[in-house]
Amino acid sequence: MEKKISKVNNIRGFSINIISLISGQIVIALISLINSVVIARALGVEDRGFFVMAMLLPNILITFSDFGIGAASTKFTASKKYLSSNILLSNSVLVLIRLCLISIIGILIVHFYSESLFPGIPKNYLYLGLLQALALGIQGSIFPIFLGLGLGVRYSLILVFSAFLSLTVFTICWLTIGLSVRLALLVQFGTSFIVTIYIYINLFNIINEKGKISLTYIKDAFKFGSGVFVSIISTFANEKMILLVLNFFGGVIYVSLYTLAQSLTERIYLLSDAVGTMLMPKISEDPESNSSFITPTVFKITIVVTFFIALILAIFANSIVTLMYTEEFAGSIIIMQFLLVAVIFSSGWRVISQDLNGRGLTKFTAMINVMLVIISLSLAIILLPKIGLVGAAIGSIIAYVFASLIGVIFFVRNTDKIKFIMMFSFSKHEVLIFKKLFKSLFIRSNR
Repeated sequence: MEKKISKVNNIRGFSINIISLISGQIVIALISLINSVVIARALGVEDRGFFVMAMLLPNILITFSDFGIGAASTKFTASKKYLSSNILLSNSVLVLIRLCLISIIGILIVHFYSESLFPGIPKNYLYLGLLQALALGIQGSIFPIFLGLGLGVRYSLILVFSAFLSLTVFTICWLTIGLSVRLALLVQFGTSFIVTIYIYINLFNIINEKGKISLTYIKDAFKFGSGVFVSIISTFANEKMILLVLNFFGGVIYVSLYTLAQSLTERIYLLSDAVGTMLMPKISEDPESNSSFITPTVFKITIVVTFFIALILAIFANSIVTLMYTEEFAGSIIIMQFLLVAVIFSSGWRVISQDLNGRGLTKFTAMINVMLVIISLSLAIILLPKIGLVGAAIGSIIAYVFASLIGVIFFVRNTDKIKFIMMFSFSKHEVLIFKKLFKSLFIRSNR
């Protein structure tokens, strides 16, 4: 009986953090959706394509220099193996060195190789895009410390603040002086930089102790982060490097239509991202108990909820695109419907991969993510010339089906008392826990 009560309390605290993060993600999704409408209507199909491609270079540089430090800071802060002040200072030094290096590399790439890597994209857009690396690098290494400290609610509020600030400034510029590609890039940089300063101020107030650079932590962070790093690169390649392929076959029009469909389907990730974000530090605390009890439950909930959301969006895809973005973006409709199928399987894989990362099995998740990107990009290159943008979406579906199935099989084999069928069916015990949990949450909300 005590064991059951302990499990209920365990999942209750976990659920409250997830609910707060999901609530924040829903608000962010709505704000981001409005923001994407503002940018699309202000810039049009072609200029929106230029904007997306200019933002791609800093994302590439940041991703390929990440080394999993952000994930490592979450894990080691949550496990309390190192002082949070030491983690904050060590990460700050690392990110400073990292930004200096990628700034030099980025300028050299734009100056010497922009025509071959980004054909048709003006150099001034690419230089402005490089400014985004400053905020992206700092946030990627420092912001995850909030999760390790157990401050999921504050983490969510900062995300909401960031999205709202961006929307406000973009809308004001559009309605007053008009929005160009150049101004849009400057606004993106300015708002991201303000949020970065805000994150640092919050962390210094929370930690409020002197830290020192820990070489032992840095060594452990790189060791743990190596597998996460490969996964990050693979995920990024699957979601962003496809833009280089699209630009090669169809120019910025292909990029604009595909990324619009991507942005609409990515709203569904708010559930799996919230679950995965909270799951990794939770598994790090107690891998054996939490992995066998919490992960199968949240995996099933994530798949079921994602399926129904995807189905609704697929039915209303035509109305969503044409009414919000105008007929100019109608070519995104069929792409969006195909990508919604991929999202269902991708959401399941995100949950499983975060469990495995929390248990330190980062090399396996890295291997699966590498296979995922190889399958996805290979099929895209093969199918794009034959059936157009739909080919890229089909490649994404097949890749995520592979990743989710292999991930579940590996999870089951490495988790005690869990069978394959248990990952797709709800037990009476789980139903009982849900009833107690929702009753507790209902009582809490009415106080």
